[in-house]
Amino acid sequence: MTGKSLGFDLRKDGGLGMPDGNRGKASAMAVCTSTVALSSWLPPPSNILVTGGTYSFSAVSGATLQGGEIQDMTGKRVWSITIFDGSSSFTLPGLPPDTLPMGTLNFQASALQIPGISLTSVALDDAKEKITGIANDFVTFTH
Repeated sequence: MTGKSLGFDLRKDGGLGMPDGNRGKASAMAVCTSTVALSSWLPPPSNILVTGGTYSFSAVSGATLQGGEIQDMTGKRVWSITIFDGSSSFTLPGLPPDTLPMGTLNFQASALQIPGISLTSVALDDAKEKITGIANDFVTFTH
């Protein structure tokens, strides 16, 4: 069985001897016949390092805003850092007691592309509607 729908060819294939499928067990497949123009991809931060309490990464060309997140191994956020001055490294404040749990953690560096936003005067609630690119990568470290 075939059909057409807004640039897609739709085909429902049955098994051997079942040209129209058998009680919903046939698969439905969409074959794209259209071309979509994509803007360039925002590359993820690279050279992500955790060394002696300093968290760093290479700045991403074209990113408006960068930051980092430290997560435990279940993905729970322990710290979230947003960098507004263009730097690509930071240290956590020295708070007693130590706010990082002991053991294996992830440091995820991220980059956001937000056209038309000035970081000297921005309302983040308004900026989130203008995000055109998000990229991230992470390293695992032991604390």
